[in-house]
Amino acid sequence: MTEHAQMGLFDPVEGRRRKEEGMSRASAKHGELLRMTRAVAVQIARGRLDSCCWADLVQQEMLRRYEWYAPDMLGNAAGSIFRGTEWTFTGRRVQSARIANHSRELKVWHLLG
Repeated sequence: MTEHAQMGLFDPVEGRRRKEEGMSRASAKHGELLRMTRAVAVQIARGRLDSCCWADLVQQEMLRRYEWYAPDMLGNAAGSIFRGTEWTFTGRRVQSARIANHSRELKVWHLLG
């Protein structure tokens, strides 16, 4: 074993477990706000011909609808907006328009049904 492997730096199973654990904690902490953003994502997708949505669209709509909303309110729970059986990853990505995201790529999600 390499020194790094011995130190426990590389373990995809453990990494996945920690990701799931963190997402669950963040989702529980921001439950009501997460439900609101998920509902907005569904509404956006239903209003589009391709039934697709991504995080920037949800953030923009939340800001438009709710004067009290700030993009950082969801924290790590933002990564859970498209979790669930009603969404599937399209394989496409778009560059984020949010300045703070530094043109990071965002997954494009398709609403099923």
